[in-house]
Amino acid sequence: MKRLLGAWTLEGHDSKNSKPETGELIIDGNDIEFYRQGGGEVFQSAFICRGGDLHGYKVIAQACRDSGTRKTLDYSSNYRVSYVLQQNCAFRPGINTDNIADCSFVIPELVDWLGVRLTELLRANENELLVKERIFQPIRLKDADPRIEIVFESGTFDRSFEEGNGTTAVVNVQPRIWITYGSPVTIREIHRDIEFTMQFWGLMIGRVSVAQDICLTIKDQPLSCRLYLNHDYSYNLRTFKIDEHPRTNLKKIGNDIQRYFSTWYSFCCDEKYEFIRRMYFFTNNRSVKFAEDIFLQYVKILEGYSLRETNDETTAAQLEAAIKKSKKEIKHLIFTDTGKPLFAAALQEVLPEWKFTSPHADQIANWIATGYIGKRGLADRLRELDSMYLHLLTANASTIMQLTKDEFAVDKHDKNSDDEFLKKIVSTRNYLSHYKADKDCVLDVLQWDATINSLKALVIAILYSKMGMNNEVIRKILMWDSELHFQTMYLRKSGESEADCLSEKEGVLKEHETLTCAARCRKLFDQLLKRNKGSK
Repeated sequence: MKRLLGAWTLEGHDSKNSKPETGELIIDGNDIEFYRQGGGEVFQSAFICRGGDLHGYKVIAQACRDSGTRKTLDYSSNYRVSYVLQQNCAFRPGINTDNIADCSFVIPELVDWLGVRLTELLRANENELLVKERIFQPIRLKDADPRIEIVFESGTFDRSFEEGNGTTAVVNVQPRIWITYGSPVTIREIHRDIEFTMQFWGLMIGRVSVAQDICLTIKDQPLSCRLYLNHDYSYNLRTFKIDEHPRTNLKKIGNDIQRYFSTWYSFCCDEKYEFIRRMYFFTNNRSVKFAEDIFLQYVKILEGYSLRETNDETTAAQLEAAIKKSKKEIKHLIFTDTGKPLFAAALQEVLPEWKFTSPHADQIANWIATGYIGKRGLADRLRELDSMYLHLLTANASTIMQLTKDEFAVDKHDKNSDDEFLKKIVSTRNYLSHYKADKDCVLDVLQWDATINSLKALVIAILYSKMGMNNEVIRKILMWDSELHFQTMYLRKSGESEADCLSEKEGVLKEHETLTCAARCRKLFDQLLKRNKGSK
């Protein structure tokens, strides 16, 4: 955690608050807090300070009423931070940062997913130890603009230092996500691409914590700068145990990693699915949530996905518009002497003050359109998605329905349980959404965890499909999943072991050729000779 206490100046000489005021900046991963004495700026503003580390800091924030949890500064206003810049050179004025050429950052969990040792300890003789840094060739994730790849970098020489009579050296080879843009972009695009990338690795690994050490290269600026984004990129930290293995790894995915990532990136850019994607990852970030809220979010995601895949909402809107064109005909049919006894009387019996006006024709059109969408209820939509993606709901239905019974039947699937279970999901959704008085057919407290995990497994399967995975690949990933173990273990076929989850693929990760000084010189000399021969 980084804490900076200093004199912060509001950018802009015309402001009455442009004089330095004591402020406090706290950076803990992707969680940022900022406090400043003096008045709180309602609109987004930029605050500048020179830190004790001789770096300049620029905070883009606006005042809010929330009280901080980690501040030490009294009588200060709390600010809602968008992002923080750290750099050695002068800041460009304004609250917008643009003209960014590239961005790189570290995902701590990525090392485990790669499954390789980046450093090796060797013994030269009985009195001398050597440390070998293994630098691998980049792994390309996406070719089109922006180009995204995993680059292996060494930080050893930058991090060596002397301490007392001895020397301490930090050997640090780490994989970095590197994003390069064909044309300059703003912080908004940077945040977007980091979010897409973090979500991808969250699904592939099973958990992610922070986007760490974000570095930017800004055109026409001699030095790179660091970026701190105030955004929770975490995924699954509440449910994923530290000793659990990654859902996938590089050897199991192989060269498919580029196709999966590129397809995922295109899916993330599709506004049609944006909200349901973000809803899922928000539901699984580090913040504490009620089980009821998690359940509702998963059902919303599945229902929303079904509506978009079937295109029912578009059809309903077209139907409503077509019916509205026939207001006069509707009025004639309903409120003439012929139709009035059938419609008006029934309506006025329940709603005595209801009388026909033109807007009511619009209402009737809406009712018909709503009825069209409702022609397929939630249970039907869940059943259809379930059949498309490995039966992750109905395969667990019998077990979940038996959780409230005294006698538990093992490995017995009751088809009647499928309908009953789906009916319970629908009834529970209706009860929680509208807080109905009727709790009939609502899930029992003993059924909550298993139901939520089954819904989550179905959502994950859908998201994997949006990476371009087929059901067999999805099955092999989920069947040994540590988090969803009890809901996905049925996916294993007879005789399959954990080693069969995905076949190993070689040749994806290639080590850079290690050369001695003499060998390197010889190689350069040979290249020079070839070039001279070619010129002749």
